[in-house]
Amino acid sequence: MNYFLRKNINHDNWNRGQAILVVVMFCTSILLTIILGIVDPIVNELRLTSDLLRSKASLYAADSGSEDAVFRVKRNMITNYAVPIYLNINGFTATTTVSNTNGTKTIDAVGSVNNNFRKIHTVIVAGVGVDFFYGVLSGIGGFSITGGGTVNGNVYSNGSVTADNGVTVTGSVIAANLSTSTFSTIGGGTYVGSLNVGTSGVGDVWGHTVKGVSAQGTIYCQTGTTNNKACNTSRADPPAQDFSITDENIATWKADGSASTTYNGNYHVDYRGATIGPMKINGNLLVDGGGLLTLAGTIYVTGTVTFSGGGDLALAPGYGSGGGVLISDGIMNLGGSASFAGSGTAGSYPLLITTSNSSSALTVNGSVGAVVLVAQNGTLHLSGGTSARSLSAKQIIIDGGGSVTYDSGLANYNFSSGPSGGWNITSWKEVQ
Repeated sequence: MNYFLRKNINHDNWNRGQAILVVVMFCTSILLTIILGIVDPIVNELRLTSDLLRSKASLYAADSGSEDAVFRVKRNMITNYAVPIYLNINGFTATTTVSNTNGTKTIDAVGSVNNNFRKIHTVIVAGVGVDFFYGVLSGIGGFSITGGGTVNGNVYSNGSVTADNGVTVTGSVIAANLSTSTFSTIGGGTYVGSLNVGTSGVGDVWGHTVKGVSAQGTIYCQTGTTNNKACNTSRADPPAQDFSITDENIATWKADGSASTTYNGNYHVDYRGATIGPMKINGNLLVDGGGLLTLAGTIYVTGTVTFSGGGDLALAPGYGSGGGVLISDGIMNLGGSASFAGSGTAGSYPLLITTSNSSSALTVNGSVGAVVLVAQNGTLHLSGGTSARSLSAKQIIIDGGGSVTYDSGLANYNFSSGPSGGWNITSWKEVQ
């Protein structure tokens, strides 16, 4: 083959190679375009999904921060409102600030996940807060406990405390004077230990005259006989103590009970049970026949309240750790193995209060259990082995082995007219 022929063949091969290369590049370009057309939406979708997941995680973190703050407010766990609350959940962060203005708490919770932020704004308003600092708080009628009765907690009386025959108070006993000329007495027994006060070396006695007392702590008195310790006269007589519940509290609860449903006539709860409240009953309330009255809101009764024949009372579960109120203008008679319970959450108790000024304003026979009893204008009488969480009345009588077991949580307690456990959420919204 001559030179020119070989040259033409090589030239043709070179042209053919270029053509093939162009075709391959063209096909590759088309293929890449197709692949990018498929992959790019997928990548964008993955990016959007990831952003959405981070946004959702931020929202859930903010929601958790808000719920955590509400819990802290309800439990009175916030001591410094200027300090933010930080909550870490599986690597996610919630920063919550709580402001306090005249009983209204404003909660702003910000959830943050990889620079994704969501914010929840919550406003809650307090229910009626009542502080019960004592297992027993009596007025000028004084406090009488006999027959081996027990108070697991402190006693404060604005009159004399009569206690003998082996009565025990595990806390302290204080009795203020009835007037500047009438002095209070604590005890009255004829032997040391008629009244036993305190446990484990703690438990003081403080009154003008102390008699027949064995105290673990100090006995502060001006005169004393038949005690295990001499009078410590370094303190003047104690001052009178105000009741925990005010006229304003009572007016609020009556208004709460009257705000929704009014029932005219006597209301009877029997074996079929009933869940009621808020409600005003223009008449009497009777719970018997093994019936269960479940409070779903405040109940205001203008007449008498009677529990007998196994009739019981409990708060609706929605009350949480808060308390519910049954208030009456008439006398209350709790007997016949009646029992009282909270919402099922620890520390939840019903409050039974009568405004009656009768000498039998509130009478309790049988084991009523977890309940707070109040008769600030009249006499409260526990007998027959009954028990309660806290008592307040103008005059209090415990006999027949009755007892009071105070819960320290009552020192800062919220009673609500609805199932919010003492706090009403008035606003909840996402603002970012």
